[in-house]
Amino acid sequence: MKEKGMVSSLAVIADHRTAVKALRLTLFTNNIAEKLHLGNNHAKVVLVRNNNWKVSVVTSQNQTRGNRIECGMVCTMPEIYSSLLKSIIKEKKK
Repeated sequence: MKEKGMVSSLAVIADHRTAVKALRLTLFTNNIAEKLHLGNNHAKVVLVRNNNWKVSVVTSQNQTRGNRIECGMVCTMPEIYSSLLKSIIKEKKK
């Protein structure tokens, strides 16, 4: 999507424990994102914005295969996007 111009930038905040345990994840993230931040993070959140909309995706899925029920939510409310972004920025500053 970045090569097609659909994504202009990508930053990832991953749990510091995940990065230590999963070197492949860290290497993959370094190849797709301009910024990789490590923190105390267990959230699975994707925030996407352009000039017309702000979209928040929150999921329980760890992006691994498993046999447990997962759930997620897609939201287009700007105030939800802003709230999630503020939480991410606060963790990034730590």
